[in-house]
Amino acid sequence: MIKNTIFMAVAALALCGCGQNGTKKTGQATGADRDGHDCIGSAGYQWSEARKDCIRPFEDGVKMLPTTQSDTGAVYAAYIVFSADSAQAELFLPGNEKTEVLDRRDLPGGGHAWNVEDDDTKNVRQADGHWVIEQRGNTIYVQDPYPINVVFDGTDGKTKKLYRIDVVFEPDLARVTLDGTVFDLTQYVTADGFGYKNDMMDLRGKGREATLTMRDGLILSLTERK
Repeated sequence: MIKNTIFMAVAALALCGCGQNGTKKTGQATGADRDGHDCIGSAGYQWSEARKDCIRPFEDGVKMLPTTQSDTGAVYAAYIVFSADSAQAELFLPGNEKTEVLDRRDLPGGGHAWNVEDDDTKNVRQADGHWVIEQRGNTIYVQDPYPINVVFDGTDGKTKKLYRIDVVFEPDLARVTLDGTVFDLTQYVTADGFGYKNDMMDLRGKGREATLTMRDGLILSLTERK
């Protein structure tokens, strides 16, 4: 995922054009694959009706994952892009050339949902603090929880020193920052809770508590900051 993001960023820089006043024009670049809105597909740009601009949904949108797998087992993400005033939500769905634009509506119990007056439309709303896309009462996409950023306070039980440990959880990976050094840990299966390790350290825990064991013998008891 990180390699793909870097590639797209380099491609965008290589293809990006500038206006006559030297300012960067969003979605404008020298290329042969501009669409009818002058968006460059090879750089990841698509036209957004809600934004009235060329955007890259994976940068500007909320990443959503399907609740069911495809026949091949592959996972294809969708993206929700909101207009500047949040009056509209635009759905970029895999396999669909055209996007779906939904209007914001007030809910009787408070809050909002985005849909159109059609029983077969998609419905966008928040459930338990996370975005969902529904159709005919069924949830078809849920918000991708990653990356998850967590800050732990750690103690070694021997001194009064307080350690700060920043952890970014991604699928199958935990990126741990300790004393200015970044360590990439690979996930492993545990009987309960979570576990990540590499040759330098092991991070294992459950809920808001964890233990970080270093190869040099340092063992830290971690508690997630609220």
